[in-house]
Amino acid sequence: MDSSEEFEQELYDGVDVWDDDECTNAFTTYEVFCTRDELLKWVRKIVFHFGFVIVILRSDTSIGQRGRKTFVLLGCERGGKYIRYKKDLQVTESGIRKCGCPFRLRGYPVKSGEGWILKLICGSHNHELTNTLVDHPYVGRFTCNEKLMLMDMTKSSVKPRNILLTMKEHNEKNVSTIKQVYNVLYMYKKSVRGDRTEMQQLIMLLDRDMYVHWSRFEEGTNVVQDLFWTHPDLVKLLNAFNIVLMMDSTYKTNRYRMPLFEVVGVTSTGLTFSAAFMLLASKRHHNFVWALEKLKGLFFRVDSYPKVVVSDRDIALMNGINVVFPEAVNLLCRFHIDKNVKEKCKMIVYPKEAWDQVMESWGAIVDCENVESYEHRVEAFNVVCSPWPIFTEYVISTWLNPHKEKFVKAWTDKVMHLGNTTSKRTEAAHWSLKRIIEMSMGDLCFCWDSINKMIILQHNAIKSSFEKSLHVVSHVFNVTRYKKLVGFVSKYALQYIVEESDRVEYVGLDKSRCGCTIRSTHGLPCACELASFGVGSIPLHSVHFIWTRLSFLDISSDDTSAKLSIQQEWVVIMNRFNEVDMAGKINSKAKLREIVYPDKTSLCQPKEKVKTKGAQKGR
Repeated sequence: MDSSEEFEQELYDGVDVWDDDECTNAFTTYEVFCTRDELLKWVRKIVFHFGFVIVILRSDTSIGQRGRKTFVLLGCERGGKYIRYKKDLQVTESGIRKCGCPFRLRGYPVKSGEGWILKLICGSHNHELTNTLVDHPYVGRFTCNEKLMLMDMTKSSVKPRNILLTMKEHNEKNVSTIKQVYNVLYMYKKSVRGDRTEMQQLIMLLDRDMYVHWSRFEEGTNVVQDLFWTHPDLVKLLNAFNIVLMMDSTYKTNRYRMPLFEVVGVTSTGLTFSAAFMLLASKRHHNFVWALEKLKGLFFRVDSYPKVVVSDRDIALMNGINVVFPEAVNLLCRFHIDKNVKEKCKMIVYPKEAWDQVMESWGAIVDCENVESYEHRVEAFNVVCSPWPIFTEYVISTWLNPHKEKFVKAWTDKVMHLGNTTSKRTEAAHWSLKRIIEMSMGDLCFCWDSINKMIILQHNAIKSSFEKSLHVVSHVFNVTRYKKLVGFVSKYALQYIVEESDRVEYVGLDKSRCGCTIRSTHGLPCACELASFGVGSIPLHSVHFIWTRLSFLDISSDDTSAKLSIQQEWVVIMNRFNEVDMAGKINSKAKLREIVYPDKTSLCQPKEKVKTKGAQKGR
């Protein structure tokens, strides 16, 4: 008895063999198959109709040694002995049920070596626990075409459950489960990364798509501390629309719980674009200064730094803005200020009937249009809130005295903020990103991939808005007054001018009545200025140039790119390399290799932070 026969005998031990005429007749054949693959294909096609799946239990190939024969032993996927894992259930250690059937087929080549024949060893099959094809994971395997479709849908951010539904709609006989979808996704992601570490894969992706990126690591270790990256097209948008920037942080974007600090801007068509992304170790002053310094390095010219920066009342961020952009006006989000004041009002002020009166008095302070009326409205606020001195002290000491110039209209209306006095654009960008991410336990590569998809959607919308402003003319603008502006100024800016034109009859040439707010905040002609033009066309020079930029390209970048060169730096590097000793040469070469071979970086991913909230869960 050879080894294959001994193995077959072991499979029969403990199993009651009984005859099944249907299986015996189905697999009794005298056909000679050309190859082993044809034999397997024929057998699997037959057993599919019997409600079970055949797999290769054992096979061997003759190499001339004693006891080695060419054969293939086939049996039920769930056949064989089982282990009682739970009472009255036949479950193995891996959780897969066993039917305990002794069904066996043996295939071996004919002596002439011109084909394979099939021999039925045992035709009985007893499915006590698994009587459907769904219980067999082999049947649920995806074909090559289905795997390609699955990968394409994954790249398009289709959810696994929707992928499975699509597969079943295309193939009614598909019996795959959601577990098999996750298995294919795991193997696909593993094959894409290969033997690279998480940081090596991330740097490779950034370098492949020509992202501008920087990173810094903890002293004494290679663990990454802060990351900065931005798309090359975002750099063009940043330099083209550099008047106003909005900054804010969000959480739950990666498994390391690193806050994602995002900088956004606004285009001439009124759409939001993401300028840069930073993953920071913490929201401290030195982290923000490092991130903003890298952002500052993206501007082509010194005079193109942002004029207005909108943020929350994050002291560390505000101090960082004052250090890196000292000439920029730092406005605070009015929405969050009103929200904080309202929450404090509900905590201190009582009864509830007084809440509306207090908040109305607060709103009058924020919306006052000149400095002279500001003092009177503050006095009126003190009178209204006199029964609650704690609330009055909070409003004055926390908001009005230190930050009134950053959110009260009497001061903000003198700044060209293009209508952005809140951080709602940043919040909207965070919401769009989290719709794509959909989970907070992804690694850095998954976080970057989600951001990259969001950027693609943003750019498509921005390009479409540029084309509409250049080629689509609305009937509202098809008059003599806007003849010199249509096709050169965005439709978003023209709509502001149309609304301001409705005030011309009331304002006339009186500047005191006009206020000229839209001229100072948006750079567009105000009502009194429009009245001076009469019935003629509005000249193009009366509109700020920011509203005439309708492409990704900035003209200033062409002149700057011709002057950029690393020839001088390269000469210094070569001289320094020749002057230092062997240790210095090794150090310099290692730093250059980080630039030349980004996928070979020695950086390590950050450590996962320990969860301190909630009780510790048991096993």
